[in-house]
Amino acid sequence: MGREYTRAGKYIFLCFACLIFFGFLGCATFQEMKERRSAQGHLQRSEELLAQGAYEKALRENQEILSMDGKTIPDDKALFNMGLIYAHYENPEKDFAKSKEFFHNLIDKYPRSPLVEQAKMWVDTLGCVEREKQASVALGKKLEELEKQTEQKDSEDLKQNGQNYFAPSQKLLAEENYEDVLQDAKDILGKKNKTNKDKALFNKGLVFAHPGYSGKNYEEASNSFKQLIEEYPKSPLVEQAKIWVSILDVIQVDIEIDQKKKELEEEVDDAIETKKKELEKEVMPPDDAPSGSESTTIVPSKLNPTANATVVKQDKKDTLKEEKPRIALLTEGDGTLSALAEEYYGRGEATFCDLILKANPDITDVRKIDDNQKIIIPVITPDSFIEKVGDQSYRIHIKTFYTSESANDFRKDMDKKEKLLKVKGHPVSSKDTWYRVTMGGFKSRKAALQKVNSLVKKGVIELPRDKK
Repeated sequence: MGREYTRAGKYIFLCFACLIFFGFLGCATFQEMKERRSAQGHLQRSEELLAQGAYEKALRENQEILSMDGKTIPDDKALFNMGLIYAHYENPEKDFAKSKEFFHNLIDKYPRSPLVEQAKMWVDTLGCVEREKQASVALGKKLEELEKQTEQKDSEDLKQNGQNYFAPSQKLLAEENYEDVLQDAKDILGKKNKTNKDKALFNKGLVFAHPGYSGKNYEEASNSFKQLIEEYPKSPLVEQAKIWVSILDVIQVDIEIDQKKKELEEEVDDAIETKKKELEKEVMPPDDAPSGSESTTIVPSKLNPTANATVVKQDKKDTLKEEKPRIALLTEGDGTLSALAEEYYGRGEATFCDLILKANPDITDVRKIDDNQKIIIPVITPDSFIEKVGDQSYRIHIKTFYTSESANDFRKDMDKKEKLLKVKGHPVSSKDTWYRVTMGGFKSRKAALQKVNSLVKKGVIELPRDKK
């Protein structure tokens, strides 16, 4: 009897232990669900506050999420929201450095998050704005107050309807399948119903603004975001679209300014060339002058700093002999800058192609050079790599690359030896962008030229092997 009682006691104890264990497990599961619901509530309030312009309160909601310890807490979304808040054009406390810091944290801590690709684009775009212009001045314009979001149920339904489309498209974007994303967007926009069209326009804008897309087009990206804002004002993507529009406007203004500066520089160069030719006529002796006479005036070389001029003695007089740009007449089938660079300079590399492009400002699309078009082939000297910036500053155009990856790799390698290097994209067609590596900070052309000659000796800057 004693043994039976002992065995029964063991069973009772075991059942009691199981009840305690599952009770704790249930409590833990319940607590986890409770925290998850709480986090979702903070996210919803954050989006509502952001739409109302209450940026500080929206930040606090996301900070509450980051302070939670649950495994299912959406920290990546909270970090992304905080990056957006600090990048918002109407936020009086906007801080691009803090915005980039939150995006970087998202990328580092949650590399598999579907928000990583957008975070990378934000980092790249904010960096571009900081390099080109003080974004705080350009983003000072305020838009009209945002409409309040519709009821929470409508917002949740809209998100639920779109997640089946949005997540796969973001994955394609992360895998650099840009054409597939554009095709998906085109298919969605071609349908009669309005489901997911806001997300299709958003994805289309992301592709055309993406630095890795060969057909990058800021104007097309801006138009897609503007269409989203105008046609789908209640979409949860409207806020991001408005921020994108404001930043792309800044970038487009900078591009237009650079183009205007280039046109003005070309007009000045033309005027100098005309004046130089007039002076040359005054310097040359008349046809009936004695054979032993000498010219006492020499045209200053600074009138045409890109010319390679040498003085050659002949018949007891010094005359200025100057290499002049040549003219190439393209025939059918060979209308490429690379072929011209190979023919005249011995190498068809991107830098020489870019210098030819600078000498021919009428070429606006390298893919559409007409047959039998006259192309100026400039004489490339160390001075050809010097560009004037502003009134009293000069920079060196070191190299040109066809991809941003190659340009940045070159810059990183050079940063170990040289400083003040920058990489800047230069659109050369509707589908192509070349990337120039430049060095700035020279107060005189003489100082810049000394640096160019030094880089030529080191083999960093290569002069062409003239074949013609």
